[in-house]
Parts: sequence; structure tokens; C-alpha cells
Amino acid sequence: MSDYEKAVFVSYAWNDESEEMVDQIEQSLQARGIRIIRDKRDLGYKGLIGKFMERLGRGTCVIVVISDNYLRSPNCMFELVEIADAKQFHDRIFPVILKDADIYDPIKRIEYVRYWEVKRNELAAAMRTLDPANLHGIREEMDLYDRIRDRISGIATTLKDMNTLTPDVHRDSDFRELYKAIEERLTGGFPPPPDADHQESKPATGAPPDVQYFEPITALVPEGPFLMGSLEPNGAPGHELPQHTVTLPAYRIGIYPVINSQYEEFVREKHIPVAPVMGWDGQRVPAGLETHPVAGVTWFEALAYCRWLREKTGHSYSLPNEAQWEKACRGGKGFIYPWGNDLEAGRSNHGCESIAAVDAYPAQNEFGCFDMVGNVRQWTCSLWGERRSQPDARYSYPWKNDQRNSLSANRQIRRVIRGSSMRDAVTALRCCARSGQLPEDPGLPGLRHGFRVVINLEER
Repeated sequence: MSDYEKAVFVSYAWNDESEEMVDQIEQSLQARGIRIIRDKRDLGYKGLIGKFMERLGRGTCVIVVISDNYLRSPNCMFELVEIADAKQFHDRIFPVILKDADIYDPIKRIEYVRYWEVKRNELAAAMRTLDPANLHGIREEMDLYDRIRDRISGIATTLKDMNTLTPDVHRDSDFRELYKAIEERLTGGFPPPPDADHQESKPATGAPPDVQYFEPITALVPEGPFLMGSLEPNGAPGHELPQHTVTLPAYRIGIYPVINSQYEEFVREKHIPVAPVMGWDGQRVPAGLETHPVAGVTWFEALAYCRWLREKTGHSYSLPNEAQWEKACRGGKGFIYPWGNDLEAGRSNHGCESIAAVDAYPAQNEFGCFDMVGNVRQWTCSLWGERRSQPDARYSYPWKNDQRNSLSANRQIRRVIRGSSMRDAVTALRCCARSGQLPEDPGLPGLRHGFRVVINLEER
């Protein structure tokens, strides 16, 4: 891959003009570093088609090549309905409409609705000829036909209202506009923040060389000193004192907390059980919450995700130590809050009733980091101690890169939590605010624990 590998699903009908179009799209996008996932190749021998379709339906980016055969195919329409039911339909699909799929003519759209009405009624009539005990598996087909019949008109109307360009325009431009739209979406499901140092950088600047589609976006935090802790000896808690200078090597930090869709990749691959406090449907992220920060994870679960990401990618992912977290929060400045020395409305989700998407508010600092404070608390790898009220003396300030960052400490020793939730006190919005939580604690309602990742460049 030229710069970094990313993956995009494609949904199409086999054995018609669609296959030729998909081959051309795949060749063009692969040359630009984007990998196409298609069922004929990636399903695998004996792979479960239904599971693949469900996975495709939740994909961040799905190219949909619409033909007449596609709109009459149960498998293709199952994929399209799955995409629509997973929400953010308009944002996640990238349609290419072939000439024989005349969805721009309302009469033609009515014909497709009528087609599925007829198919549904034919199946219903056939089912009535059998004993209900012999309809195992057939009822699921009936449910699918009902879903398609109920959704096809609305889906077709949405597609015809999008500027999809003609197949000839796509081919003549070597799919340039399609690539640009997908590239923007693949930066995490939302546009990249302005002026952030993203992974397009060359490895010499500290960027990992082959970032894959499921990896968090990171920003470079340069080598050098910063002031850590509070400057207010008369009002700040003792565990934030004294303010002192800490010098760190360069590293990269996630510009967002890890989001649900990224954590879902880990959960499904490793068959990790999801705690009920996370509000998921089994191992599936609820529709509409894909870009919300994962919330309700223990320190051990956050650490397991980082280790999985490291093993899967070869990049030196870990939880940040609390000095890395605070330096990133301050954004290269010595401000009290990530954005400055004064509280500003509209800079975080603080005071709201529910967790927000990580891009719901502007970037909070000069590094282009979002959601450092005011949405979910965030785990670090640093140790706090056994008492909630204050850290043990060996973990007190000044901060050092010593055994306080050990990953193998006793489970009764609390870990440092940074950031703040939507329901924490307003004082927790300060960059230097810190507390200690037991590593098996996912957080209370409204005070759930999430995390972000770092890449330790000195390990590379």
C-alpha cells in the first residue's frame, strides 16, 4: 500500500455489469492505498454469508453498485437494508448507479416496490401449503421480504436524491471523486480536525507507516518539557502539587477517545464479552452510537484493547501514562483548561444528560485533540495507590517515569483516571485534575470510564 492501508466494503450483484465496475473501482482505489472487501474473495470457504452481510451493513464505508439485478436480488437487498438499518445511511454509503437501475423515474421505483410485494405474497402463499412445523428457516426469508418491501421505496428515494455521478464520469476521472469522499469518511467517521498532524506524515516525523482502517487517528506530541500539576497552592488538592517540569520524548496520542466502532472490531475478533453497563446489544454497537466514546470499560479491558491493537498492527500502542495525557491535554500551552484559562460554553459535553459523539464539539486544544474533558473519564497506565482520597507517597508528585507506570501491580492498587465525565464537578475540567479508581471499576452511570491510546515512538 502506498501510504497506509484502509478497508472499504462493496455491495454489488454478481454476474452483470456490476462486477466489471467493481473490478475497476478496486484497481483504482487499491493503487491509492484503500483495500476493497468483497464477498467473493473475503468471505472465505464455508464462511457464513449472513454474518458477512451483517458486518458489511455496519461498515464505516460501503460502496454500493446499484443495478437492476441488485434491486431484485434478496442477498443484495438484505445488504442494503442492513446498511440502512444501521443508521447514518447517507454518510456511510457511496453509491454508483448503473444505467439499467432507473431509480430516478418514480414509475420505475414503483415497479421495484411492486416486484417485492409480489415476491412476498408468492412466498406467503407457498408457506400456507406446508405444516408450520416444516417452515424452519423459511420464516426468516419471509421476514426479509417484508423488510425489503417496507424499505425499498424510501431507500431508492434517498439514493436518487444523492449526486452519485454517472458510471462514465467515474471511469473517466479514475474514480477521483469517489476516492476523495471515502478518504474523508475514513479519517474516523468524521472530518479530520484542522491543523492536526495526522498519519499522512512520513515515518521520520513520528507517524506509523501503515495505519489500518480500524486504528485510532493520532496526533504527534513533540519531544520536550511541559509544566505538570496545579499552580494554585491555596486552592488545589494536595495531590496536584507542586507544579513541576516534566520532559517527555515524542509520542502520538489519539485525537479522540477510542470509539465504539473501533472497540467493536476488537470485541468481535477476540470474542470478548461486553458488560451490560456499556449499553450494547450483545457484541454489537447500538445504531447511531458508532462514533461515541466507548464507555464503561475497566482498566484491564482498556489494556487488553491496546495489546490487541499492538499485536494486530505492529505499532507500539499503549495506554498513556498520566504525564503523556496531561501534556496532550494542555496542547503545548500552560492553560488551566485545554482551550485556555477561562471556562467556555460549548467546548465540551459537560453538564449534559448523555454521552456525546467524540466530534460533537470543536477540538479542545492546539494539538487538535477532542474530548479530553467533559464527556467520559479516561484511564491511564499510572498508579495512584490504595486510598481513594490521595495517592500513596511513592506515587505523589513530582511525577517520574518509574514503577508508578507498571502494568503488573496488585489489583487493589488504583489507577489514575484523567479527563472528566459530563457529570463530574466543573473543577474536573482542568488539565491537571486527577483521581484514582480501582482497575476493575467501569464507572458509575454518567461517570463511565473510557480511554484513549498512545503510540510510544521511542519503542519503534
